[in-house]
Amino acid sequence: MKIKSAVFVTSATELKSCPQFPVRPEFAFIGRSNVGKSSLINLLTEKRDLAKVSATPGKTRLINFYCINESWHLVDLPGYGYAKVSKTESADFSLAVANYLEKREALRCTFVLIDSMLPPQKIDMQFLRWMHECALPHAIIFTKTDRQSPTATRRSIAAFLEVLKELNLEPPTLITSSSKDGAGRGEILQLIHNQMAAKPRKARADDAEEADTTEEQPEEEQQQQETPVAPEAASPTKANKTPKAGSAKPDTKPQPATHRGTAKAPAHKAKAPLAKAKEQPSKAAAQPRSEEPEMYGEAEPELFLRRTGKPRAWRP
Repeated sequence: MKIKSAVFVTSATELKSCPQFPVRPEFAFIGRSNVGKSSLINLLTEKRDLAKVSATPGKTRLINFYCINESWHLVDLPGYGYAKVSKTESADFSLAVANYLEKREALRCTFVLIDSMLPPQKIDMQFLRWMHECALPHAIIFTKTDRQSPTATRRSIAAFLEVLKELNLEPPTLITSSSKDGAGRGEILQLIHNQMAAKPRKARADDAEEADTTEEQPEEEQQQQETPVAPEAASPTKANKTPKAGSAKPDTKPQPATHRGTAKAPAHKAKAPLAKAKEQPSKAAAQPRSEEPEMYGEAEPELFLRRTGKPRAWRP
């Protein structure tokens, strides 16, 4: 992908103030404060001053939108970590970022930036775990690889992957980058190009819901087939009824004649199936259907998140 134009569009403080029209695919970049996010954005767009680079950590406090090639948006999200702001402002930043990542339909992929010079950080792992629980598509970019040897970078990535394994998190796409020598730029732009052809988030969710409905339907039909049905003779509407005195209607069907020449219905035979049905109740009544509990204990937090679909909002 060749970047022909990169223009700042607007800044948003929360989800509802994000640009609505025209709808373009969005690719977000986020990471700890001072991870080199602004330098990476300038590298991708080949503009030195598009994103402001500052020596003060946590300078980005708004959701910044840049229009690239008039076809997609690059979104610069506030960094999480040790931004020098009040606790109230920090909480507002976290809530705005969480709402954007969870509910923004135009978002195709989030690039999580990791400092390759540091050992695995707890705050990075917490954020990646939250992304995993929310099933949000993302990739990892290791920054500042030019400041150390390739061997040190490989050692740092291996340690990072080991922690992901301990947390039972499947590693996403991994890219190494350097704002100094341009390493990783082509891989990032190629990934963006591939993701632009993907379906929007709402369409993917609708397809997944339709697939789940299709898979569940045969199981329901199978249960209905396995449910025993009481014999027809047990139904009071189909059993031979004994007519009441003075209200019986003449039966048009021929009845077997007795030795006296009169027709009489065999009432004892009609009662036998009813008595048999009462003695042998159906298996469905004998075995009550077990209902799934509404709440889940602390021993299955991930199961609770998957089944309720309501993961906790991420907080740094």
